[in-house]
Amino acid sequence: PRAPQASPRNRCLVSTAGENLPSPRSDRLPSSPGERRRQRLAAEGRHRRVSWLLGQQGDLAPTEHAELTGLLRRGDTYDASSYSASHAAFKAEQNAVFASLASSLGGAASPVVYLDGPDGGSTSALRAAGFATDQLHVANPHASTCAALSAPPHSLEHVAHASAEEALASEQWRSRAFCAAYFDGCGGQAEPLIAMIRALFHERRAAAAALAPAVAVGFTLTRAEPGGASLGDREVAVLRA
Repeated sequence: PRAPQASPRNRCLVSTAGENLPSPRSDRLPSSPGERRRQRLAAEGRHRRVSWLLGQQGDLAPTEHAELTGLLRRGDTYDASSYSASHAAFKAEQNAVFASLASSLGGAASPVVYLDGPDGGSTSALRAAGFATDQLHVANPHASTCAALSAPPHSLEHVAHASAEEALASEQWRSRAFCAAYFDGCGGQAEPLIAMIRALFHERRAAAAALAPAVAVGFTLTRAEPGGASLGDREVAVLRA
């Protein structure tokens, strides 16, 4: 991972560049390389479409709203069991970095906000670092993932069935002074990440004294970007948010 970068606006941004991401599903046999690539591209395409539609909430046509509903009913695009051992190790390393940054900035008594899949990988890392259940806040638009994170063994208390932007703007989360955020969306588009970061530092939250003196913000960008923008340009766009 890249070293933390200082920011003039009480932020410490840590990114994961796409070139460093181990190839998903490379340990899955007997799937052929072509089938693995097809599955990966299909999941990435669905993730991009869901992210875009969620970002247009309030401006969706009836057909787009129906499309979003159908895509969300298909469940989370992230399935930890379908990825390679090297990818799992990489994810564990990133979660450990996030937990370490959160601990150093706010300690295990400060609230954190992050995205997580049904496997609860980030949740497990934060608990291992000493964070209490009451301090863990997860947003996910997929009902099945929210149910999995709310049930044992994760048993989270603050799971928002919503996008991160919606959750951060909610009455329940608006006054929470999060010491760290991890927007690990596993996608290649910069726009959803920018929207999440802007929601975290929105003036409504500042007015509610919900900004900690220093906040660590982590995010992931992959090489999967249909518009052709370079990974470096997309990373810079997020860092400038």
